[in-house]
Amino acid sequence: MYDLKTILLAKRFRRNLDITHLTIADIAMLEIIKNKTSGNPVRDATIENGIAYFDRVAASQPLVSLKLNIPVTQTGSGTPSPDNIRDFISFSGVNIGQTSGYGEYFKGLLNGTYGFVDLGSLTWYHPNDSNRFIATISNIKLGMNGLCSSYPLTSTKGIDKTLYMFDGYYGGRRIAIFDSDYTNSATFKTAMSGVYLIYELAPPVTPTITPEQFATLCQAFGITDNTYQITFGQTVYSAILDVLNGKLIITHEIGDLSDLSWQYRDTYEIFYSGVNRNVKIGTPNCACSGYLFNPDAISTSVSSISRELNDKEITTFENENNQGRFAIKDTNYTDVASFREAITGMKLVYELAEPIEIQLTPTQITTLIGENVIFADVADVTECKYTRK
Repeated sequence: MYDLKTILLAKRFRRNLDITHLTIADIAMLEIIKNKTSGNPVRDATIENGIAYFDRVAASQPLVSLKLNIPVTQTGSGTPSPDNIRDFISFSGVNIGQTSGYGEYFKGLLNGTYGFVDLGSLTWYHPNDSNRFIATISNIKLGMNGLCSSYPLTSTKGIDKTLYMFDGYYGGRRIAIFDSDYTNSATFKTAMSGVYLIYELAPPVTPTITPEQFATLCQAFGITDNTYQITFGQTVYSAILDVLNGKLIITHEIGDLSDLSWQYRDTYEIFYSGVNRNVKIGTPNCACSGYLFNPDAISTSVSSISRELNDKEITTFENENNQGRFAIKDTNYTDVASFREAITGMKLVYELAEPIEIQLTPTQITTLIGENVIFADVADVTECKYTRK
């Protein structure tokens, strides 16, 4: 298990080390020495906004670990309320992307926050006596947040060999490319064939990009790539995925509020549910489609909750037998029958007291030579370990 070099180095720190009867402390010390002296020590990638980054890889090696978190995701925006229902999105799989650069943009292509277009497919307008070429793109978000394979984006219009985004005078979002090498629209359109623009969408859409399109874009931007598709065999609302070992840990369940039994405590103006043995108590990791979840109101009694829970809010609490319940304050109702009718169809996603583990097929991912960026469409990278020669 440990080579002679590792053992000899360990004996410098612990002269009485007995390799035939290793303690936990001995093993921990040997592992540290082994990793430090190995030609391929395990390293942690830098993770920002759910994207893993690392570089200076001299030879491709299998990743040591890759773990993802699929968060609870709701439709719409704003505070959930009976007048602003925000339903939950379920996921039946995850797409993992690996590129040698531009992680933010290529993750956006996978999750539908970014779109792309071949500039040669657009209709271009060329004003007389100008080096400006103008085209309209629907659903583009202004703010110069994008990437072009041939022109840098700028917030200052008129600079030669740049791309500028703006609102059209008669509606619609437009782009302008300034290029003095061209004098008419037809020639410019031909030259733009195979030149790509990746741009932020307003609003996001359901992604439709294929692995083939993804690879074409990577080639156009001069980066290498791989994509990996993992299916779950069921739908989940929040989970942890150990990619390399193929373990899916389902952390949350969904239910209809009206399926719970409810009682009303008029003293505190609070409705509270019967026991739900699956809910994890003492956690703010819940969400409701029709009420704002208030983690500050989590307690062990309805009387305590009443001091923290505001109108149109929901929280969890536990009874004297450490069993989970939910509490809702909605001053529009004072009887269970009317309340139940109003909450029918409202969904609640709650963390499980005992997560469910599902075995999937392990997926092996190898590092790219040079820079590596790893991301997923519906999940955030929470752990990424690799070796580098």
